Amino acid sequence: MTFDTTLIISQLFNGLVWGIVLGLLAMGLTIIFGMMGVINFAHGALYLVGAYSAYTLISAGTQWMGAATGSFCVALVAAPIAVGLIGMAVEFFLLRRMYEKEIIYQFLLTFGLTLVIQELVTIIWGGMPSSFVVVVVGGLGSFTGAVAGAILVGLVKAVTGMVWAEASSAIVFALMAVVLVLMPHGLLGKR
Repeated sequence: MTFDTTLIISQLFNGLVWGIVLGLLAMGLTIIFGMMGVINFAHGALYLVGAYSAYTLISAGTQWMGAATGSFCVALVAAPIAVGLIGMAVEFFLLRRMYEKEIIYQFLLTFGLTLVIQELVTIIWGGMPSSFVVVVVGGLGSFTGAVAGAILVGLVKAVTGMVWAEASSAIVFALMAVVLVLMPHGLLGKR
């Protein structure tokens, strides 16, 4: 199997871009955990709902004062408000009950919520990838680890996608397993 240099450079660039996107999600999780001491793995799933909601508002046309706008500006305002309201409901009805409990309960609740949200998104909009592995690889509570983990996961996914596309997501999870076996706190985790 031979690869063109342009393809390799393109895939590495794609991996870096994907890593940066994952890094933004991981940094959000890290900030929330660092400031509030709450693990919310549903954070990324809520971003996902916001992105698909904005896309739907733009592509299907938004009913605003009786007129279909299809406006990016309307979606830019409406989608974050909708996701914010969903996030407030999640915090009020679910997370609030977990603040004083062991961290594993927060993890299980928000991981389960992530799976539910992903299934709903899949039912409504079709398939999509999952990305919360970055926080585990980078190390929970480490801002630098979130960035390093995101770039590593992005590059691994891009390069393995070039060689064996069908297994690229599985290889990312294998990477997470290897990191956890060798470094239980992640690459740069503190706890």
